[in-house]
Amino acid sequence: MELLIYTYSDKMSMPLYSTDDLSDLGKNDQAGTVYEAVPGKEVFPELEDDSPWFYLFTYRSKADRVSKKLQERFQTFIHKTVVYNRRGKNIIKEEKPSVSGLIFVRGDCCDAIQKFLDTNFPGMYLVRDYYTKRTVSIPHRMMLPFMKISQLSADRIRFMPNSFGYYSSGHTLVTVTSGVLAGLEGYIVRIAREKRLVISVGNMTVAISGVSKETFENAEEYIKLRKLQQNDASSSNFIHLTSRQMEIDSCFFQPENRIDILAIARSLDKWITQAKFLVKDGKYSEAIDITMFILEEIGCRILHKGKSSNMDKVQDIIENICNEIILVLATMEESAKVPTEQKERIVMEKQSLVIRFPFLPISD
Repeated sequence: MELLIYTYSDKMSMPLYSTDDLSDLGKNDQAGTVYEAVPGKEVFPELEDDSPWFYLFTYRSKADRVSKKLQERFQTFIHKTVVYNRRGKNIIKEEKPSVSGLIFVRGDCCDAIQKFLDTNFPGMYLVRDYYTKRTVSIPHRMMLPFMKISQLSADRIRFMPNSFGYYSSGHTLVTVTSGVLAGLEGYIVRIAREKRLVISVGNMTVAISGVSKETFENAEEYIKLRKLQQNDASSSNFIHLTSRQMEIDSCFFQPENRIDILAIARSLDKWITQAKFLVKDGKYSEAIDITMFILEEIGCRILHKGKSSNMDKVQDIIENICNEIILVLATMEESAKVPTEQKERIVMEKQSLVIRFPFLPISD
């Protein structure tokens, strides 16, 4: 049964990622500077049309002004990072574009954007392909995952100094067919000791981390199949479940191997992502409902029943799930916007979980 979400461009058997450590690629050369990527402030609605994206470079000092002017008629996007510089005994925090002067802009056609630039910023042009001399365009279906990741976890994105073709040596071209990265095509490369999906975005090379759980074409179908094989129609130990809890509960079954655990983890991704969006929208109670129920289910359905078997072999996967959830909860605990009663609820429910499930990898 083929469960991998990567579709190979040829039938040769090749490794999905390199064992070479390319940790020097994409690093900042300035000593004493640390980069921490953060989500951009722009809002990106999922428009019904499929208008493409284009991009341009301008002087760093003009980037904000140019972007604001373009926003009068078009949609723009600037991927930004937070830079911490040491100045004497002080650490100065600054927000800067990840690539100096880079602005993505979306419109019906490049001619309309270029005409707007000619009127407002003479001498400024959209980037053209070196060989074809045509304006470089990026399909919206490719930009959308890129922007979603930037909003949720911008540090997953790294602009690479080498061309896309540089990574073809020793790697097989693959296509992601599910998850937030569905439809993106690139190479799975080990960079800085982590697997990353290296893609081309408008002739620029970008590496996206956090692809380790992008493993199954359809985790839900796999889980249904495993339940049928186990003749398992049971659900959680909870007597009364809300409709949302029933949906989360359907992600679980009695795992027997690492592949089963990976399938469960992949199925839970959408719920953890939803919890992150709920926090951003200020719906803290709903976010707590989701995250706490997932932890409860892991304790009841995986660790409680499986600790005596081979669960030690999949502890890393379980810890990754729990760490993501704890990060969501910590964000609320540290935010001044979250009401005190919600913070107290998080503390009490975490303490209850630790007492009932001492093997659950969460801090008390």
